[in-house]
Amino acid sequence: MFEILVIILLFGITIFMSKNNFKSRSDELKANLKEFNLEIKNKFYSMPEDKQKEFLSLLNPEWKVNFESILSNNFNYAANAWALQQQIAKQQELFIELDKYANK
Repeated sequence: MFEILVIILLFGITIFMSKNNFKSRSDELKANLKEFNLEIKNKFYSMPEDKQKEFLSLLNPEWKVNFESILSNNFNYAANAWALQQQIAKQQELFIELDKYANK
């Protein structure tokens, strides 16, 4: 009987620690994504206005909606680590294109 209680206690502690680690990871990813979005925004606004308009016109509809949400500070951040990682990957693609265009 004692062994079962110990196993249940260990299982409970493991779940509690995993949940806290996952939440901390999500918070860290969200902070990184916010910082990255700010970097994207600064890069965009460092370009001349005519290049800004041209860049916006070259974006596909999905990227355009995403990019405009960054510029208007209306970006919808995901709630979990996996979804945040997906958002970061998309932002990296967007930033690479922005950087290529800005350095033309």
